[in-house]
Amino acid sequence: MKLYLLYYDVDYGNRGAWNTFYTPVEVFDSAEKRQARIDFIKAQVDEDGEPVGYDFHEVDTVLMTDELAKEWMS
Repeated sequence: MKLYLLYYDVDYGNRGAWNTFYTPVEVFDSAEKRQARIDFIKAQVDEDGEPVGYDFHEVDTVLMTDELAKEWMS
């Protein structure tokens, strides 16, 4: 099974400042669902009605299955 991760935070120009404990991360079972979430987040506005600038980072990862574990161990 493949998981699609999405990390995002307000874009202050420095993704290196992201924090494991405060930077949002969401997990999806399809790239389409993740993209729909990105589109929703991009549509958000601040209290003045201005778009909120976000920095996104996407990661696709495969779970360790029994077959992959056997391959890895051999």
